[in-house]
Amino acid sequence: MLKNKLFKNLASFSVVQVGSYVFPLLTIPIITRIIGPDKFGVINYALSFVSYFSLLITYGFHLTAIRRISKEPDNLHLRSKVFSEVFFAQCLLFVLSIILFAISINYIPILVNEKRVAYFSFQACIVSVLTQYWLFQAMNDLYKVAILTFIAKLLQTAALIFFIKQRSDYVYQPLISNGIQILISLASFFWSIYLYDVKILKVKIKNILQLLWNEKLVFFSMVALSFYTTTNVVMLGFMQTETQVGYYIAGQKLVMIFYSVIGMPISIVLFPYIGKAFGQGSENGLNIVRRVLPIIFFFTSIISIILYIMGPSALTLIYGAKFNSSVSVFRILIFIPPILSLSNLFGVQIMMNLNMDKLFFSIVTVSALISVSLNWIMIHSFGFIGVAYNWVATEILITISLYVALKIKKISPIDINYFKFEEMKQLIKSIKK
Repeated sequence: MLKNKLFKNLASFSVVQVGSYVFPLLTIPIITRIIGPDKFGVINYALSFVSYFSLLITYGFHLTAIRRISKEPDNLHLRSKVFSEVFFAQCLLFVLSIILFAISINYIPILVNEKRVAYFSFQACIVSVLTQYWLFQAMNDLYKVAILTFIAKLLQTAALIFFIKQRSDYVYQPLISNGIQILISLASFFWSIYLYDVKILKVKIKNILQLLWNEKLVFFSMVALSFYTTTNVVMLGFMQTETQVGYYIAGQKLVMIFYSVIGMPISIVLFPYIGKAFGQGSENGLNIVRRVLPIIFFFTSIISIILYIMGPSALTLIYGAKFNSSVSVFRILIFIPPILSLSNLFGVQIMMNLNMDKLFFSIVTVSALISVSLNWIMIHSFGFIGVAYNWVATEILITISLYVALKIKKISPIDINYFKFEEMKQLIKSIKK
């Protein structure tokens, strides 16, 4: 039986996600009309580039640290130990990121003449160091930090509308967004320490290096997952123009807003709960995954169909007529959310909780390499539309591969009986209790 706290986490975080993405929908129509597709492309290209360093700093700890704590959530010493190890490891990775960023910024064509945008975007890495939301997630208290996220988005919206007045102001967009997020992340950092009686312990450098070595497979899996999504944008910027990047990002961003509101909260909230269930027995955890899978898949699929029909009008309304070319990207990518939901259940929820990190890493890595190789052809032949088709094909490949791998391991992630309407209805009722 799913607990009331789970429903509270899911409901509150979903509401905040809605609010978090409603606010950007207020600023996007204003900003894109002021700065145009090319500068919109520059901002998001810089964001994609910096995301490599954010990924390095995060290092998959939002999964591995949760996995360690969620099985013994009442162990105060373990909580402080994990928190301290993760924080100091991220500080070390942040220093490394500064060095790599300072070197690489001189070799990225689009950013050579947009260094202020790049520097302002790099502040997102400070946010990655300070943001310890994984601890709230591990303690099944994610709803407590949701209000901070909401406040951050509200402040960002107000500041962007106030300061972005002319085309040349585009450089300040990442400075404003990241500056506010740094303040909110700093508040959440100290709040998590106070709320969960965390003590910052001394951690030897050899222990940090050992932690990084132990968690390397999860990190490389996250790199592989991001490699083909983020690299899509980076490669597009190398081979095409800033305007094409702007067209692609506009369609992609609208699709990912939907996924962030619907799919992401489900994944974030369920991971520690399912992890605890797996700690009580693999079959217990698998049964929960089998029960929630039909609801998640049908829900995201129905919304995708609705948005496929209504989305183009919304996209033009939000971005303006200059972004009409983004409609094709949106309609291609709109079926990504249900596919991502399935791959998340197969890979993160099942494989990660069963410590099948190596298998997960192998599947994602091979798929990423295929994706990047194919992207050179797709971008050369079809431009930004080719990137969209390639991403969909990659996600389908990963999802099918994960499913087949689980079946080979004699693990069945799908139970057809739970696809019955009465079973789904019963599960929803149990969540609300």
